[in-house]
Amino acid sequence: MSDTQWKILGERLVDENRHITLKTVDIELPDGVQFTQYVAKMPRCAMTLVLNDDREVLLMRRHRFIIDQWVWEVPGGYVDGAEDVAAAAAREVEEETGWRPKSMQRLVTYQPAIGTLDQP
Repeated sequence: MSDTQWKILGERLVDENRHITLKTVDIELPDGVQFTQYVAKMPRCAMTLVLNDDREVLLMRRHRFIIDQWVWEVPGGYVDGAEDVAAAAAREVEEETGWRPKSMQRLVTYQPAIGTLDQP
């Protein structure tokens, strides 16, 4: 057994395309309990907090059918292959809003739903 104290007993691909890979993974815990976990892997994403000189934030209002709600969002999207993350972030801002950031500064990197989703 590895330092993680659990074993992967097997994996099964459920679906895969350029936006997501979905698998089921059979796990065994140190106490012998076994279960199946859904695991989704998505491409790297870049989200951008755009501020103007008055420190006002640029937000977009969009309807998201998955939750059937109108929400406020910061611009963002997928990083294409080996594309630089800052370049991807600036590109997404321009594609989605028409604005081009003057400068970029990295704030944080995170995984939004680490228990099931691998999407840096």
